Amino acid sequence: MRRWIGLWLALWAIASLPAGAEGPLAKAEAATLHGTELSAGGLPAYLRYTPDRKPLVSAHRGGDMPGYPENAIETLAHTLTVGPSLLEVDIRRLKDGTLILMHDETLERTTTGEGRVDEVTYDYVKGLYLQDPEGKATPFRVPTLDQVLAFTRQAKAILSLDIKAGVDIVEVARHVRAADVADRVVLITYSHGQAMAFHAAAPEMMLSVSIDSQDDIERVKASGIDPKLIVAWTGLQVRERVLYDAIHAEGWLAMLGTLGSPSKSLDARIAAAGDDTRYLDFLAAGADIIATDRHAAVQAVLRR
Repeated sequence: MRRWIGLWLALWAIASLPAGAEGPLAKAEAATLHGTELSAGGLPAYLRYTPDRKPLVSAHRGGDMPGYPENAIETLAHTLTVGPSLLEVDIRRLKDGTLILMHDETLERTTTGEGRVDEVTYDYVKGLYLQDPEGKATPFRVPTLDQVLAFTRQAKAILSLDIKAGVDIVEVARHVRAADVADRVVLITYSHGQAMAFHAAAPEMMLSVSIDSQDDIERVKASGIDPKLIVAWTGLQVRERVLYDAIHAEGWLAMLGTLGSPSKSLDARIAAAGDDTRYLDFLAAGADIIATDRHAAVQAVLRR
């Protein structure tokens, strides 16, 4: 318990800093986190497919679980104590323009507040507490994007940014660059047009791009997007081997989403069956990154 409280206090102090500030994440605390060592501009090489590379885990909404709410700095830190992970988080814009981490359009499900995110200011949001997946209030606050980017740099984390409607990619890119973490960020896109727009706004940043077919591969190759900046999102079901092989032939990693519906997702089916080794079947089928709501379970299987 003392260790948990100490970690929370250290991270609370980090979250209070502006992006780029030297924070109090001491070497002792940092040593407990599985950060990723990268040379300058080294993320494309790290996320490049090779036949002998190790599989990766992407923690959906930062890796929430009882006691750890989604999209919280403390949850990101806890996830990194379990194992090295990509940290997927959601960005929304408040009425006053502040960018925060929040998945929903409204505050009720994940905080002690209420109302639409785009109709309240940071003066209101900063007084709220985040709620965990069971709806229990935690001591943790809603973080701003700048606070999370500062944590990312100090913890040597890698973020996947899900930029919600109404948030300007140009503004997000400006914050990322100001925090000096452009080489620790993957921008999530949902369409070919959005991938093109994001690449135009942030040509140095990596993109998660939907790849469902060979036609999608050819479309991306013809788009002018630097192929070294691509991670292939292959959806929420296991694909045929031929698609994974074609993705790998381009040097791209294939990300499979096991997350989603509490009753129908691959995560839910595996949990119900009680056989976490089934995650290894997805890797054997050709997936390289498991994007999951059960990051601790996947990490445990990978360690074994």
